[in-house]
Amino acid sequence: MGDFMEFYDAALHEECDFLFFLDADTFVLNGDWAGSYFEAFEDPSVAAVSLVPRKGMPAIFALLCRVESYRALPAPRLACRYEFPENWPHGLNLQPGDFAARELARSGKVVVNVAADESMRHIVNFRGTTGIRAIREHMTRGCGEPAFLQSIAGNRAYVVAGHDNVLLGRLYEALYGEPFAPDAAGRPLGGSLTVADLRRALSGVCEGEQLEWLRARFEQSRRNISRMAAQEGVALSIPSVLASET
Repeated sequence: MGDFMEFYDAALHEECDFLFFLDADTFVLNGDWAGSYFEAFEDPSVAAVSLVPRKGMPAIFALLCRVESYRALPAPRLACRYEFPENWPHGLNLQPGDFAARELARSGKVVVNVAADESMRHIVNFRGTTGIRAIREHMTRGCGEPAFLQSIAGNRAYVVAGHDNVLLGRLYEALYGEPFAPDAAGRPLGGSLTVADLRRALSGVCEGEQLEWLRARFEQSRRNISRMAAQEGVALSIPSVLASET
């Protein structure tokens, strides 16, 4: 399979009645809570349960699904897609799972959508942590590492994903004693963003709205990793990456 979107549809061919799709950057802290939603399938019209919504709508981040309902859809069932590109930018950019959720609703099926406040009590996620590693790999290969590093400071998504990888790396190393997201030389976080990379990128962020936004976002991620560390019974030392905090 070429990528994770091909994997989604390929998994639907496995010999099973139900599948649980879980993103690599999404972590279920309470398996009993997630498992309790199997009761929803007592209703034959229920095709899936979305345990993590996207902007209030069902998403594939943590999706428990009835396989036969999804097999009945036209392929590719779970891949992202553009519709009406001739009207761009007014076309539709459907994320993974969006097309399936729409078509299931049109056929009278139900996707149970767990509310965000309930989801956040039992699941933590770190959006973009796998994406930044793929971006670095491709940009470095095509444009060189300096070009990639230069692009970081002006992109909040890159910075947040890099920061979240640092947190996941600390937990991973505490649990397994191995480097997390290493580069070709084995340097920890070299395949994402090292602490030094982030500090250089954020060295000019000292005040203003951007600083406050980053502080709030980083604090949210630190709370999430602390919940995971507590569940595993390990203590973590979290490095600061903002110049105003180092």
